Amino acid sequence: MWRLLRKTMNSFSQTLPGIIFSFLFLCSCSNTSNNNNLGSQNMAIPIPEENIDKFSEVFNKVNYITVQLPLESSIGQADKVIITEDNIFIGDFYQNPKVIILDKEGNFLSCINAFGEGPGEYTQINDFVIHHEDPKVLILSTKKILAFDFNGNFVEELDRPISGGYKFLATKKDELIFYVPPNISSADPKHGDNILFSYENQKVHPFFTSKFMEEKIPFFADRNILVYLDNKTFFTKHFSDTIYVFEGKELKEKMYLDFENSRKLKLNIFQEHDSNILNNLEYMQDYVYHMPNLHLSGKYLVTCFREKNYRSTLLYNRTKKTSKSISNATNDLDGLLPYLNVKYLSNNTLISVHYPDEFITIEQMENSDHPLLESLQQETVSFVFAIYQIKD
Repeated sequence: MWRLLRKTMNSFSQTLPGIIFSFLFLCSCSNTSNNNNLGSQNMAIPIPEENIDKFSEVFNKVNYITVQLPLESSIGQADKVIITEDNIFIGDFYQNPKVIILDKEGNFLSCINAFGEGPGEYTQINDFVIHHEDPKVLILSTKKILAFDFNGNFVEELDRPISGGYKFLATKKDELIFYVPPNISSADPKHGDNILFSYENQKVHPFFTSKFMEEKIPFFADRNILVYLDNKTFFTKHFSDTIYVFEGKELKEKMYLDFENSRKLKLNIFQEHDSNILNNLEYMQDYVYHMPNLHLSGKYLVTCFREKNYRSTLLYNRTKKTSKSISNATNDLDGLLPYLNVKYLSNNTLISVHYPDEFITIEQMENSDHPLLESLQQETVSFVFAIYQIKD
């Protein structure tokens, strides 16, 4: 049943004949009881005292690919990016629900655009994955799972095996892993206190309970909170400073962001304030909390946190056990954007997604003859991949 499951350009040259993506793809071809308390190991992820000042402290270079989409296949934003050996998949969940399929050089191939309430249609995209065994795009909607081929054609519609599923993973086995948010899980007696479930052999197995069951904690639209890498499942959520690591259904490790305890946001503030307190800049100036944007490779881990009212991207070297954080920094690589919007990570390659409007203020700068800016002036570009090579 689950077997269903432009032009390109280089910031340093006029062409980009797949070199960056070739490098990226070579790199990337790289019991049912609850297991919360099985003696898992704890590992601290250090938080730098200061953000970096210059991009060159972290990256060797940056290259760009521009993506042009047909008008009928346009999206509002890239909420999730999945890259396989031959394709790039971009999902827009909240603005214009679609999944765009590109070739490995960023050229448009097809679009999954099936908004509606009929068979083979969705009213919302909560998440999408690529099934490993039988390559299909699986879309998690509110009441069903839809399967499409890489040409955007509808293949099959399936009932969701677990109610309230909000994010999911397809492992390399015939298995799906679902995350059900605590506010939904607690409302369904069948869930108990569980928020992670495995669906295998047509059976649902709960295997992790939430430590954040307080009703007052606000729910935020998460995007990247589940990752499957090297036969391990990595999971975290908004406000939690812990990343949980499972092998199968067994909790093996807890990786926690080592915030200063005096500055860590205490969740009991939501007993007295609603979520608008997070927009109180004066109050939040003194606090830090995790805003998950979880990406992993064999060498690096990326996520985000908010500190001093700024969002910072955390880049953790898993081998050296060292961290760098990036907010607004001087882009001394090419003088363009001074911040990141990370959507994908593979070994030493990090991909940030940006939109043409973000580059408007740069046009009057000294590097206004940069080939990317010239391309944005001459062509109708939907969005831009900024591809950073991380320093060893």
